[in-house]
Parts: sequence; C-alpha cells; structure tokens
Amino acid sequence: MNKKPKLFIASSVEGLDVAEAVNVNLEYVSENTLWSNAFQLSSITLTTLIERANSSDFGVFIFTPDDGLEMRGNTRSAVRDNVLFELGIFIGNLGVERCFIVKPRDVDLHIPTDLAGVTIADYDSNRSDKDLSSALSFACTKMKAVIKAEGVFEDPDIELEFEDQGKEIELSEEALSILISAVGNASESFDTAQIHYSDAKLRPYLNQAIEDLVSINYMRFGHSNRISKSMVYHLTSEGRKFALSSGLVEHI
Repeated sequence: MNKKPKLFIASSVEGLDVAEAVNVNLEYVSENTLWSNAFQLSSITLTTLIERANSSDFGVFIFTPDDGLEMRGNTRSAVRDNVLFELGIFIGNLGVERCFIVKPRDVDLHIPTDLAGVTIADYDSNRSDKDLSSALSFACTKMKAVIKAEGVFEDPDIELEFEDQGKEIELSEEALSILISAVGNASESFDTAQIHYSDAKLRPYLNQAIEDLVSINYMRFGHSNRISKSMVYHLTSEGRKFALSSGLVEHI
C-alpha cells in the first residue's frame, strides 16, 4: 500500500468550515491535519508549526476576507496575517509548487504579489444550498491532481548493506546528541540550522556526525530549508530502533 502524502490545512477560525470541507474532499488522497488560528502564535505554537512544515508534503491555506486593508484610499478585504505567516513558512520548506491557496471566487480579496506562483483554487461561496463540500469539489480536484503527481516530498529510504552486520557501531557524542534531538521532536528531524548556533569549535564535529549518521542509515536527507538555507535530516527506522534500544530516549 502506497504511503499517503501528509497535507497541512491552515485557516483562520472564520475559515474553519471551508478547511473542514477541503479535508473531506481530499481525505482519500492525503493524510490531513487541520490547523486553525484559535490562538495567537506563541513560541510554543511556532515551534509546533515549524515541525509540521518539516513533516508535511503539502500545505493548503484557506484565504477568507477576515480583515480590511487600506490601499491608496480604498478598503479591500484581506486574509488574516497569521495565515499569511504560516504560508510563508511552508513555502520556505516545501516550495511554491507544494502549497495551495483556496479562496472565495466572488470576493475581491487582496493577495500579496510575493505569492505569485502559488496555485490558487477558488470556489463559489454563494451557493444557494450552502453546500461547501460540493462548492469546493472543483478546487479540490485541481489540488488532488498535483498531490497525486508530486507525491511524498521526502526522498525514499536508502537501504545500505553492511559487510559486518554484527559489528558494534560506535557513535560520537555529537552524533548521539543529534539522535536525541531528532527523537525528541514530533517530526523526528534535525535541521542543520541548529549547528549554526552551537559553539564554533563543535561545528566541524557536528557536521561530521551528520555524515556518519547518514552513512550508517540512521538518518537520511529530507529537504533543504529555503528560509534558513540549511538542510533537514530525518530519523530512519534503523535510527529510531537504535535510539529506543540504547536508552537514548531517557535523555529527553
């Protein structure tokens, strides 16, 4: 059975009914997570959001006319800032081709020019029967085609053969600390941006530790983070097994 791509659906509270209808329409092609701006972003929710971006394959962002925007003496409808911020994080991680904007067709909604290239799927928000699921059918069919064509974002696991499977693998303290970091977050990943904030003397050892972990198939390259210009590595099943069997989880 093929693995379903993971889809992140973000909206303001006002757009939650649209997000839920998108979720229903795409249920069979992707593993969906709904994220609503019920609260203001904090350091905790921001960390969770970044982890979601690292572990998702696609992002759908519901644009609804939540706020007013003064432009050259005219007032236009605008999307909530939080949704724009979340979209920016996902574009940085996944690229514009894996992010979608869903918006009402009949509303003059201001969309920043910086978002050129993001697929926009619109829908009729004034259906007489108020059936959002049906109204979003065409928009979701458009997104479904891209999801099926692009598939899972992460590179497939590379199975490595070792000449001596029984040989005990000795890992450096730096490699163990990276494994602990990966096991300890929801996306089971390690962003090399963290190395930039470490002691300058340790950076060469941490970079070498990443190479060592990849060479023994404990971690694998996931994708580049375009915002921080770093690389994200994911824990493999072998790496997870080692971490659990060696008691590394006790250090978290």
